[in-house]
Amino acid sequence: MDLVHSSNIQSYTDFNNIRVNSDIINQLKIMFGNLNASTDRKDIINNDANIHLSMAKTYSIAKEWPAAISQFELALPNLPIDWNNYMLYGIACANSRNNSHYLKAIEAYSNAIVYIPDNAEVNMKARLYVYRGSIYKRIGRLDEAVSDLKFALSNISTDGYERTDALYNLACVYAMQNNVIEFNNVMAQLESAEDDDTIDRIKKRLQVYAPNFRI
Repeated sequence: MDLVHSSNIQSYTDFNNIRVNSDIINQLKIMFGNLNASTDRKDIINNDANIHLSMAKTYSIAKEWPAAISQFELALPNLPIDWNNYMLYGIACANSRNNSHYLKAIEAYSNAIVYIPDNAEVNMKARLYVYRGSIYKRIGRLDEAVSDLKFALSNISTDGYERTDALYNLACVYAMQNNVIEFNNVMAQLESAEDDDTIDRIKKRLQVYAPNFRI
């Protein structure tokens, strides 16, 4: 049962935006729990990577990130390589907001970047770099964050979510580096686009990412 498709992946919280009846999610979790507890079916579940993948997506939609991560890690080594699955795993690791999972997120996004097909949508490729760059930002690897975010911006084909998210993260990174000139350049682009929402979001997040930075 495939509950998540790449077209639904808009941000780190995309799983939260998928509208699935909560009763269905609860029923799937109960069914999985019952199967997993059944001695005569346990071996089947343990050897069926597709079951683990479906449950990883189910737990993700339910925002149960540790459970989702565990299921992805059981599924991925035993499935054909699929860039989209790596991206979904990375999103789960990022959404966990757990420092121990951030390096897993970077590795997952890196695998997605390696395996995404050449004919994939250009903005989707750029999005993977934005996702990875934002995790580099979280763990303080700022030069790598700038590299990924600038690469994404140079490869985005149209204005929209990817550009906005890349500029948001890049502004935060420049503030963390105390790079006033580049920070102001990013803010000027947002002001030119009249993107007041992103500007306000950046100003609020600076209190977290760069409390000593002065605009």
